[in-house]
Amino acid sequence: AGYGNFYNQTYTWMIEDTVKDAFNMVGIKFHAKNYAMGGTPSGPEISLCMETTFGNDIDILSWDYANSDGDNYDLYRLWGNRAGIHPTIPTLFRLGKDPTCSSIDDDFQRFGLSAIQFDVDYIRSLVPDTSWETVDDLPPEVRYYKCAGQVEGGSVLCKENKWDTEGTTCDLSEYQTKEENRGWKDHKLIGRVIGVFLVDTLLSALADLEETLLEVSTIRNISVSQDKDRYAFQSSSLKEMHEGANLGKNTKFLGGHAKYSPFWRSSSFCHSALLPNHARFTGAVTLSMRSYRHDHGYFVGYDEGYAVDALPETKPKDGQFLLAYLPEMRQNCSDVYRADYKDFFSGEETRRMGEGRFAKSFGNEAISDNGG
Repeated sequence: AGYGNFYNQTYTWMIEDTVKDAFNMVGIKFHAKNYAMGGTPSGPEISLCMETTFGNDIDILSWDYANSDGDNYDLYRLWGNRAGIHPTIPTLFRLGKDPTCSSIDDDFQRFGLSAIQFDVDYIRSLVPDTSWETVDDLPPEVRYYKCAGQVEGGSVLCKENKWDTEGTTCDLSEYQTKEENRGWKDHKLIGRVIGVFLVDTLLSALADLEETLLEVSTIRNISVSQDKDRYAFQSSSLKEMHEGANLGKNTKFLGGHAKYSPFWRSSSFCHSALLPNHARFTGAVTLSMRSYRHDHGYFVGYDEGYAVDALPETKPKDGQFLLAYLPEMRQNCSDVYRADYKDFFSGEETRRMGEGRFAKSFGNEAISDNGG
């Protein structure tokens, strides 16, 4: 989520900033969307609700959940399996180096799902130390980035230059005092490296096309190849893909090879209040055609719904849920530094204990336009 930085300093923003002009030159609009949710694991909610959360039109799906998932590797297996049945079967980009996750990537790729690992610690190791001998030669982006071999540490100078939010009215001390939150230089480094990789991949694809006679049959062959990958993945079983994994041993949700397999591979219908959330932005959650602008992580209209301390006294019609949020969690300054909020649905049961059923109507133009 880039806590402690502004949204235009996060590595997601930097990826788009690096590649957008190159992709635009060949008629491709490149959008990198920061849908990260701080302190949230990759599953089960996010994994099971990929279409709702990220939308139906994604080519690359980033996994950066090492801190929140820990050694619950079934979470990563679930993530990949849900990506494999996504309408676009996106390529997985995984940040971090983990031998078990790399082995799981091999499982995915044997059955047609692309997965790429970015060893961010290795990338960081390539940046030279800042010393009295090098300080004047290093550009601002890496000056005081690494001191005495420690990234964003090792000396007072590196710690003091970790953030670049001077002049803001926002109180970011809550985030900037946590060592695990990365500063703007780290985000820029990672974003630039991933962006250069994408541009290099684009150039390689163009070189291949230049050497290929572009005919209808060529395009058909590419389409057939993609269909084969899709079929190989979706026709495989969990048992043969993750042979010997003993699914559910490390994580007590959705485990097993047969009993719970529908949750791993079947289409889901999710209605999530979390932000950021594609369905929230398009108006599908609130059953309205009112949509909100989400540009580079800037969410306009996030105060939609009811503050939990100001819920209406009257019960919702037909026992429906109310969209609610915690007002103390909302940012209170003009500089956008976060857009992830754990909003929720509130019903009568959340205010008093008792009997009751809740209902929610589905189906409007907003949902239909977004794959619902």
